[in-house]
Amino acid sequence: MDLPSYSIYDGTFHPAKVALISLNHLLMKAEGHVNAATLLTAKLYADSKPFKFHVHQAIQKAEEMLATLTHRPSTIFDPMQTFFEMHSTSAQVLGGLNAANRSVVSERGEDTELGIWPNGLTVSNRVEFANGVSLPNIFYHLTVVFEILCKEGVPLDEEDFNDGFLFLHHHE
Repeated sequence: MDLPSYSIYDGTFHPAKVALISLNHLLMKAEGHVNAATLLTAKLYADSKPFKFHVHQAIQKAEEMLATLTHRPSTIFDPMQTFFEMHSTSAQVLGGLNAANRSVVSERGEDTELGIWPNGLTVSNRVEFANGVSLPNIFYHLTVVFEILCKEGVPLDEEDFNDGFLFLHHHE
C-alpha cells in the first residue's frame, strides 16, 4: 500500500496555520473579557515578558519561517500595541502561509546552509530551521499567551487552545 507523500510544506505550514488560528481565537476571547484593557501588559510573573510580547513573537516566528521556506526576506513587524494590530498582522502572515507555493517550499526545503545562530546553534537547512527553531518558538509563545489569559481570569479551556487545530481539520 502506498502512503500519501508528506512534505516539508505539510509538516510546517499546517502547524503554523493552526497556531495562528488558535492565537486569533485567544485574542478574541481576551478582547471580550471585562479586563481586556489590562491584558496587553499582563505577565505570568513580575519580571517576565508581557502578553503583547508573546503575541508578537508567535506571529513574528511564523513570518520568519514563511520567509525562510519561501526564499524571501522576512518582514520585521513593529511591536503590536493593540488587539487590532495583533489581528491584522496575524491575518497578514496567515494569508502568506495560505498563498505559499507548496512545490517551491517542498522542493527547496533541504537546501541552503543557514549557518550559526547567536546562541551557537548550527542550522544546516530549512527543515531544521522550521522544525528546530520556528515551530517550537511559535508554540511556546502561543502556550504562554494561553497561560497569561488563564492567570488573568479569562475563562478558557483546552478547546480554546485547540481551536485552530479543530478548525483546519474540519475545513480542509
